[in-house]
Order: sequence, then structure tokens, then C-alpha cells
Amino acid sequence: MNYINTYLNLSSKEVALVLFLVSNIVLFAVFFWKVFQKGGLAGWKCLVPFYNLYCLTVIARLPWWYFLLMLIPWVGGFIFIYVYYKITQNFWKVIVFFLCFFFLCFFFLKFIFFIVMFFLTSY
Repeated sequence: MNYINTYLNLSSKEVALVLFLVSNIVLFAVFFWKVFQKGGLAGWKCLVPFYNLYCLTVIARLPWWYFLLMLIPWVGGFIFIYVYYKITQNFWKVIVFFLCFFFLCFFFLKFIFFIVMFFLTSY
């Protein structure tokens, strides 16, 4: 820790912030790995940029061109919210889960994907 501090000339608050952000990225990767596995896809696919967005549309049971819509600025944000809505609908048909997933994403991911959800396999 001291080596990082002297090499990068960071304060202890900045080091703590960097460690917090890196740990959040790792946790999100673990959570989305579980989402992909429960969605019937290999977990490693969540780590590949852009391909993971396509796989999210597959899990949400939406057409492939929703992936292209997610790449358009401004439109992509709304499409991404809709894809999240469809994923929560596939996991459990309760609107409260979508609202919690959208507004409390970091905390709710732990709850939704490790404890409660069972993917409905009705392809």
C-alpha cells in the first residue's frame, strides 16, 4: 500500500476510492456472470465487450437488433432500461424487482441473482 502511495502520489482517500471502484467492477462481473449462467449462457460471455450486450438481449428474449439500438447514443440508455425490464420479467414477473434493480442496482443484484431468482426456461 505504501508503494502505491509513493509511486502514484495518491492520498489515502484516493487509494480507498480506487480500491472501492475496482472491487465494485469485480463484484459486477461476478453478478453478471451469474446472470448469464442462469440465462443459459456461458458466464465468460459477460466479460466480452459488446458481445455481452448482445447476450443480454438473448437473455431478455428480444430480437437481435435491440443490441444495435443499445449502441445508439441517448436511445441506447432507454433500450438498456427496457432490456433490464425484460430480464427481470423473465426471472420473476414482478415490477417491484425491476424498480429495485434499476434504482438500487448494486445492492439489489446480490439479492436478485444469488438468493431469490430462478430463471424461467420456457423458450
